[in-house]
Amino acid sequence: MEQTEPTPSRRVGANVRRLRSAQGLSLAELCDRMAAIDHEMSVPALSKIERGERRIDVDDFVAFANALSIDVNALLTDPDISAGEHLTQLWARHSELMTERRRAADRLVEELAVIDKQLDTVESELYAALDGRPDLQVAVTRAREWRTTDHTPEVDN
Repeated sequence: MEQTEPTPSRRVGANVRRLRSAQGLSLAELCDRMAAIDHEMSVPALSKIERGERRIDVDDFVAFANALSIDVNALLTDPDISAGEHLTQLWARHSELMTERRRAADRLVEELAVIDKQLDTVESELYAALDGRPDLQVAVTRAREWRTTDHTPEVDN
C-alpha cells in the first residue's frame, strides 16, 4: 500500500508531542503553559491533537509555538528528514512552481499575440470602412499607435 503524506494537523500533532517530550514536559504542563498565554486547552484535547485524532486551528498552532518557545516552522517540518533534505524538497517545489509560472506566462504571451493580431484586423477593417472620413481615420491611427506604445512606468532605483 502506498504511504501518504500526513495531514498538516497530524504532522503538527506529532511535532508537538516530539518537542514537548524533548523539553521534558507532561501533557498537563504544556496545557498550563498554554493557559498562561490565554489559550486554554484540556489534557484530553491536547492528547487527541498529538495522536492526530483532532484537527488544530491557527490559534492552536500559534499557541503551541509560543508555549514551546519555538519557531512555527518547527511544527510543520518532518522530523524524519534532515535540514539538507528539507531544503532539497523546498528547492524542488520552488523549481516546479517556477516552471508552472513560466508556462503560464508563455501561454499568456501567446494569447496576447492572438488578441493583438485580432485588434490589427479590426483596426484595418475599421480604417477601410471609414474611407472618406479622414478625421475618423486619424482617430483609428492614433488608437493603434497608443496600443502599440509601451506604457510601462519607469521606476527610480
